[in-house]
Amino acid sequence: MSLLPGPFYHFRTPAQWAAVRASGLAETLVLDPRAGSDCGFIDCPAEAVALSPRGDLFWVDRCRKLFAAGRETPFAGVEGPGLGKVVRLVAGREALWALAECAPPTEGDEAGSRRLLQLDGRSLQLLINRDEGSPTDIAPDGKDGLWLLGARSLGRISRGGAPVGRILPLEQAYAALAGADGRLGLLAKDGRRLDLLEPRSGAAVALDLRRIAGPGWDGTQARIASAGAAFLVTGAIGPARAFLLLDADGNLLVTGSWLDGQAPDLLAAAGDDLLGLFPEDGGQRVRRFAGLGRPGGRRLLTPPLETISPAGTWLRAEVVALLPERATLSLRWAATRDETLAARVEQSLADAALPMSQRLEKVEDMLAWSPLFTYLGEPRDGPAEPERFAFPLHQAVGPLLWVDLRIARNSADSAPQVESLIVIHEARSLMDDLPAIYSGDGDRDGTMRRLVAVLEATTQGMDHRIARLAARLDPDETSPRWLPDLAAMLGLPFHDALSAAMQQRLVKAAPAVLARRGTRLGLIAMLEALFPGRPIRVVDRTEQTIPITLGSGSSLPAMLAGPSMRVPRLNARLVLGRTGLCPTDPCADHLIAPMPEVLVVIPASTREQLRFRDAIPEMIEAMVPADLRVRLRWTPWRDHGAVQPADVITTIDVPEQVRLGVGPALGAARTGGRGAARLDGEGATPADHRLL
Repeated sequence: MSLLPGPFYHFRTPAQWAAVRASGLAETLVLDPRAGSDCGFIDCPAEAVALSPRGDLFWVDRCRKLFAAGRETPFAGVEGPGLGKVVRLVAGREALWALAECAPPTEGDEAGSRRLLQLDGRSLQLLINRDEGSPTDIAPDGKDGLWLLGARSLGRISRGGAPVGRILPLEQAYAALAGADGRLGLLAKDGRRLDLLEPRSGAAVALDLRRIAGPGWDGTQARIASAGAAFLVTGAIGPARAFLLLDADGNLLVTGSWLDGQAPDLLAAAGDDLLGLFPEDGGQRVRRFAGLGRPGGRRLLTPPLETISPAGTWLRAEVVALLPERATLSLRWAATRDETLAARVEQSLADAALPMSQRLEKVEDMLAWSPLFTYLGEPRDGPAEPERFAFPLHQAVGPLLWVDLRIARNSADSAPQVESLIVIHEARSLMDDLPAIYSGDGDRDGTMRRLVAVLEATTQGMDHRIARLAARLDPDETSPRWLPDLAAMLGLPFHDALSAAMQQRLVKAAPAVLARRGTRLGLIAMLEALFPGRPIRVVDRTEQTIPITLGSGSSLPAMLAGPSMRVPRLNARLVLGRTGLCPTDPCADHLIAPMPEVLVVIPASTREQLRFRDAIPEMIEAMVPADLRVRLRWTPWRDHGAVQPADVITTIDVPEQVRLGVGPALGAARTGGRGAARLDGEGATPADHRLL
């Protein structure tokens, strides 16, 4: 049953989120090189660098030597073969590719003669070394193979070096190539345009880097590299070195610059990490910036939501999100009655020739947007947990509504996340419960309506907690910290030594335990809840203390009573007032005391016996009448997934030595030189007697 006051739109499942337009939310970061983790020092500066998806670093220094460093290699790196002057280094999961110059460029041949080399990423053994003509650049294909950029062509080879598919012609020449999440990024020779190409369909999207980075973008210094699921574009904005991080659709994720102009010589990225090689004392200091490669924020725009009737109203939006410290969650909306305008907006958002970020920019001026309503993540002692945030929508006028939701991390070490979005419409508000004087002409400027809307939106967390109070009475729903209070409220026997699972099972068994409290069945119900699946025995010896009357047809079991405890024995085994006739428990003592007594036998491991030796007796005492004596006996237990029969002490697994104080099961232990336990034909020792 829903706790919401009216109809609502819900975005929670992947299929529901697929209807939402999503784009990366651009961030502007100024990085301090000292904030990066120190990963080591390179004596001879590197000219080419690559970071593998596994986090291994490869570089070729000015001496034309290859080095590798990672989790499985020494801190200073391992030296590989000489490769010559490397133009591009590409690291896959297992293979390492290098494009090296063999001869300087000649007139009419900008690239010159180049060789393609492949090395094993772990051993640095050279596997492929062949002349590829004059390729301009190479990029990973995501399968340890390569894309090769020619003068006006694009080809692909497998990990083994064999051609894959056909050669794709290009309309113009490009300066560099990179791959990200199945798409290729082609950087124009002037460094001002980036074309994103889908190799299978041939669809292309053109990006103006000056529009993305600003008019100060200097294309002459532009470089592009693969960064896992993103493109890393380095260059300069004005006089300062900078970099851009774009997702595979061309949406800007990060615009980064360096504090005081301390830019690295080389920059590489893979996964969530960004790695820079900074000049220092004639060499280079390697620093890793964790989390910078991860998308820092998202922008989500819903499709046009519609009320049930043309005169419908909007109440509020509720967002469940993980909001760490310094992260922000913002929402705005736009409403209209014009269906023609709504159709034009949807047509603009469906334009596949533009990245989603630019499509969202196009609709900025097409709709009248509300001000942003923003929540800020607060400092916490522990890790952040998902919370519910509410936004008022009472001022939205019109049956069609767009909700623009934005979440930003504002810090590289933050990872905010939106879990669900609910938009409630045509529902009762607190305004409906106020006297009429506060509405209509009594609230002409809408002050009371705005106040009530803010109050209604900001107290939803409190309302949700109040609505969840009943769930705390359900042991399946409540948190472990509420179980002791719930047991105390029900009046159940309880002890702090019980594990959370035992506490939960005990509270769930409360109806059976409380209904039979003070009886043998109630005691069994409690113990079976604490130790499920074990042959627990409860023997009520009270019935054995009923005196027998000879010749009157008394029932058994009973006690042969006598005039006094000092009466002599009838023989060596029969004593008047102490000997039971036909006891129900063949393992019990034949000499009994004429007083109420209960024998409880619980199979448990040695660790359980030590842990619960005080807790279980206290709980049993709370379940039986005050004048009843309880004797608790622990027996060994090894849970092999099957319950042992009541007439078998144990089955044999691996015979073990007897340990004093532990009490191993009869038949499962040996007392000395015997090589193996002796069993009957059924594989077990019958429990027709016990050792005293």
